[in-house]
Amino acid sequence: MSSTQNEESSVARSPNFPTPLSVNPNSNEAEGGSMNTMATTPAAMLTEKELFSQFLKMRVSRLTSFGALLSYYTPESLLRSTGEYGDVLVELGERLMDWLEPDEDPAEGLRQIIEDLEFYIEGLRLIHEDFEAMKTIKLVLPEEPQDADDEAAAAWEAAYQQAEENPRYRPAVEDA
Repeated sequence: MSSTQNEESSVARSPNFPTPLSVNPNSNEAEGGSMNTMATTPAAMLTEKELFSQFLKMRVSRLTSFGALLSYYTPESLLRSTGEYGDVLVELGERLMDWLEPDEDPAEGLRQIIEDLEFYIEGLRLIHEDFEAMKTIKLVLPEEPQDADDEAAAAWEAAYQQAEENPRYRPAVEDA
């Protein structure tokens, strides 16, 4: 469950024009009384693009089913957030914002971005999984000596530890 609050101003809402989250989807009643069945239109009408622009700057709260606050965020800051590879993600976030802000249908734009990113992330996961498997196969470790005395065993153990700390690999493609 989520609700939104504008950080810059709070807007008083009429009980006859409830926020979408104050409506019980299982009844025709809004919180605080029965829902007005007359069609009322607010004075200011927004396009989806304009609504999205306002939404980007709002504080969105994530609530438990019991109404306790789980977390909150602003969509704009989440789109611009970074991870360990911050510069790459900052650039991606900026490009996504540049692409979404002028879009007349931002909901469809977001859906397309999510679909494309999910496909891309699945590719990254596949690449990561296969690279980890190849590293295991190509890792060069010293062979454990057979029937080694204490000195040889200690030397092998030190070499093995060094190989783990500073791994080296055989080439991915062996020369023919």
